[in-house]
Amino acid sequence: MRPEDALERARSASFGEDLAGFAVEPTDELSIERMTEWAVIETDPALVRSTRVWGMPITWFKRSLRRALRQELGQAYAQQSRFNLMVLARLQQLESLHEDPPPGP
Repeated sequence: MRPEDALERARSASFGEDLAGFAVEPTDELSIERMTEWAVIETDPALVRSTRVWGMPITWFKRSLRRALRQELGQAYAQQSRFNLMVLARLQQLESLHEDPPPGP
């Protein structure tokens, strides 16, 4: 998919929201700090909602289900976050080896 097509597709799926000023800023390089932020999974319960016709009961059901599964989801998120951070730590080790190669013969 081309970026122009993706923007048009996002506008059509926006549920009537105005996306006129929507722009994605490209980044040349990812920093370790940004990847660390992305590695930790955090969810916002306030974002659990439904925009359908029966939105209020569906939202109530989703929030109740999330509350009932809080422990299970918390453990899964914590396990995935630990894995993500370990992969990031290994990446940092490999980058440091690339920057400062060990002395050779």
